[in-house]
Amino acid sequence: MSFHRYDRNRGTLGIEGQDRLFRSRVLVVGCGGLGGVVVEILARAGVGMLTLVDGDVFSESNLNRQLLAREKDIGTLKVEVAQKRVSAINSEVQTRVIPFMLSEQNCRDFLQNVDLVIDALDSNDARQILYRECASAKIPVIHGALGGMIGQVGRYKPWQKTHFDLFENPLPNQGIEKDLGTPSFTPFVIGSLEASEAIKYLAGVESVRWGTLTFIDLAMMSMETIEL
Repeated sequence: MSFHRYDRNRGTLGIEGQDRLFRSRVLVVGCGGLGGVVVEILARAGVGMLTLVDGDVFSESNLNRQLLAREKDIGTLKVEVAQKRVSAINSEVQTRVIPFMLSEQNCRDFLQNVDLVIDALDSNDARQILYRECASAKIPVIHGALGGMIGQVGRYKPWQKTHFDLFENPLPNQGIEKDLGTPSFTPFVIGSLEASEAIKYLAGVESVRWGTLTFIDLAMMSMETIEL
């Protein structure tokens, strides 16, 4: 193991924090726009084990915004490309790929030996399943979602509160991204914020504000955090 590659981490994370990252195990659900950014950052930071879940393949429409998408990878499973990317970035990071969509039948199995879950999904139905199983297993979740120039990042202990508790009626399966689309820059901002919250928690360097949801408006360059 070469510690020189982490020299620039030490001032922020410290040696103990870096060691905690080495020993941490993260489940990333979704390897598209948000998930690709999260995987990139966690691999470079030195997270020990990444479990990557996504049953989708890259399409041409992903090329405008998804970090892992390349023209030559169209038609290739996203988790396979993500695994190769992690190996190329940091050979010390272990990866486990699960080339299936999350469902009621398989979610519980995905959560075995996991310290933290990253929600990089684009489906509220799948999120409901994920949060329910994370609540049962007492595994915290970092949530991200976006549409157009707007995004949100949540820090949840799902056995307490999530953004689903803000609404009396069920949320539609897809949000504003269906109408507003996704420009190239928004996933990088929201994915980076998800990754930073994950690293803070895993390295133990800053306290995470669990039970909060942050709204980011890139058009207005504003952020607002609410308590759940």
